[in-house]
Amino acid sequence: MHQNDKLVTRINGRDYCSVALPWFGFVRRRDALSQLRRKAYAWAAQRHPVPRPLRQVRYSLTWPLLAARHARRAVAAWGDDVPALGGPSPAGQFRELFWLALTENVSPETYYTYGLWRRSHRGRAARYLQEFEVIWACEAAHAALDAGCIKNKLRFFHACREHALPILPMLAAFGPGDTEHWFTDRSRPCTGDLFVKPTAMSCGAGAERWRHAHADGTWQRRGERHDWAGLVERLRHRARPGGLLLQPFIANHPAQAAWTGGGLATLRVLACRLPGERARALACTWRMPIGDAETDHVSAGGLSAPVSGDGVIGAGRRKRVGEAVERHPDTGARFTGERLPGFEAMRALALGTHDALGFDGFVGWDVALGADGPLVVEGNPTWGPNVIQSSHDGPLGDTEVPALFDRIFAAGGR
Repeated sequence: MHQNDKLVTRINGRDYCSVALPWFGFVRRRDALSQLRRKAYAWAAQRHPVPRPLRQVRYSLTWPLLAARHARRAVAAWGDDVPALGGPSPAGQFRELFWLALTENVSPETYYTYGLWRRSHRGRAARYLQEFEVIWACEAAHAALDAGCIKNKLRFFHACREHALPILPMLAAFGPGDTEHWFTDRSRPCTGDLFVKPTAMSCGAGAERWRHAHADGTWQRRGERHDWAGLVERLRHRARPGGLLLQPFIANHPAQAAWTGGGLATLRVLACRLPGERARALACTWRMPIGDAETDHVSAGGLSAPVSGDGVIGAGRRKRVGEAVERHPDTGARFTGERLPGFEAMRALALGTHDALGFDGFVGWDVALGADGPLVVEGNPTWGPNVIQSSHDGPLGDTEVPALFDRIFAAGGR
């Protein structure tokens, strides 16, 4: 490995700069979005073991090199299809990537996720909130709150039960140290498909769907097959480093089934609650699994589509912007322009859960419509902006989100 490559790898393995360098545009601007970014970077700096002045000096010297390297790798990985979609050549993409990274700290992932190579989007590149910025901003805004009551899925399940909120049922919780808690009789095997997820799952990582074979009473997944005792033992072993939750697999209501591909499709409701007020919905996105994907996350290959205030579904998008999708790839059923069945009930449940838990801040709620009505799936206090901005095809910096963050910071005295 070349010495410069060692330097780059050692300093930053990500594709963005984790320090607010003095020439970044948001450092000088005084709009609400730039103020939000400065607070997010300041929060991250406080939590870093290396003092900020030292890191600023180091990144000031190395960031041009890092930006060029990240741009080159991104073009090689994702740039071939852009010219066919009306975008610039690979050389043009490299120039845009390098300049956006150097002046605004826009990452290559952000550039390709939102199609910033398109002329209509190029001028708004700095208006898109990036994943790491939202994580830092939410952590800072929620610092005085107990976000664990939502982020930890077992605690969240108990909280919803305490408030009599309809939530996906739970069969068992497996914890580290061979601890486990059963919500049903563990000696009696289930008879349907099962769903397993880590207690602190993020973006669907670690989720598993086990399909029940009625012929021999076993559960199968990707070449593995277990009877009830074997499956429970496997889950116990896998849970030892962290924790796992075992749930029955819930299918969507028949009215939504043609848009699911067999997995569970959910409505993501980005909501915000200010102190003394009721929660409000800021954006809604319909997320659809594709193929044999075990979750509906876009990181697992799923589709996301915007949902208007009156429940009409827009064109779908995959993880990185390409052609708009109007029909589900598995079923061929058209969803664009159709009204989402159960939309009002799902949105109302998300907002009602937010108010019932009394969480003053932002949450990305995932709710589903089961055969018997809407169900809370989970809440995300550090919600990702990608699925919202890509599906709605516009930056959150042009919405009320930065101003709402400012009001939450002010209420918390930060």
